[in-house]
Amino acid sequence: MNKQPQIYGDIVAIGVDMQNDFCPGGSLEVTDGDKAVIAFNAVAHAVKRRGGRVMLTRDWHPAETNHFADQPDYATNWPVHCVANTEGADFHPALHTYEADVFSKGTKKDEDAYSGFMASADDGTTLPEALLAYKEPNIPLTLIIGGLATDYCVKATVLDAAKAGYEVMVPVDAVKAVHPATGLSAFEEMLAAGVTLTTTEQVLGRLG
Repeated sequence: MNKQPQIYGDIVAIGVDMQNDFCPGGSLEVTDGDKAVIAFNAVAHAVKRRGGRVMLTRDWHPAETNHFADQPDYATNWPVHCVANTEGADFHPALHTYEADVFSKGTKKDEDAYSGFMASADDGTTLPEALLAYKEPNIPLTLIIGGLATDYCVKATVLDAAKAGYEVMVPVDAVKAVHPATGLSAFEEMLAAGVTLTTTEQVLGRLG
């Protein structure tokens, strides 16, 4: 962790791709992915109590896409996962999804779409558009981001959020990595981008 979290103004909790296929037993399971779900739930509830919003992203791939490979390398191409309208693409059953806005990504055959900033709601509203619509003029907006996996979709979402100028916080126990080494590298990239690495406990203490 680089500093104690400071939370000012409005807050949005963004949960990245906490879906069955990324959790234990899934086709592309992330070790302890279900534990990230539980930690994120606590953050999301605290954000809602503070009057903030919760946004969830999900991979929502077509059955045939360049994103999948018969011989995946688990770095740039992947086994079949999170095919739209399948059980594997469903949110993990422990994830509290009520009152959350859902954004889908990777919906095109030639689209990887790691970042949640490439996701859209059913009405076509993109996640960046939803954030801009929610943000009040002259009031800072803090994004608290958790989910799966640290070294891919979480990292891409966090870096895009920082690039967009938001105050970004990542509770390290609310994310899990595909590979431990690249997970640590992802944290280093986040720190370099000015992101606050914290814990769920610290976030809850600040939110009350």
